Amino acid sequence: MEAFREELPILCVVHDSLSMGTVQRAAHLGWGNGLSMADALILQAFLDEDVSHILTTDHDLAAYEGAPEVEVR
Repeated sequence: MEAFREELPILCVVHDSLSMGTVQRAAHLGWGNGLSMADALILQAFLDEDVSHILTTDHDLAAYEGAPEVEVR
């Protein structure tokens, strides 16, 4: 577990806390796309990092119709 925590910042961007703006944007995403709040927060994190493509196994994220493209496998 310790090795994973040490490598995590290398693998992705780690945010220590959520801003109220992020939470509000995620709530709008969730409501507008029929996503759970957890999925909306994950999606908002992708949008905040300006990714060009999302590859996931989460079929719920396929409900999002916008950029970036969500590919479910």
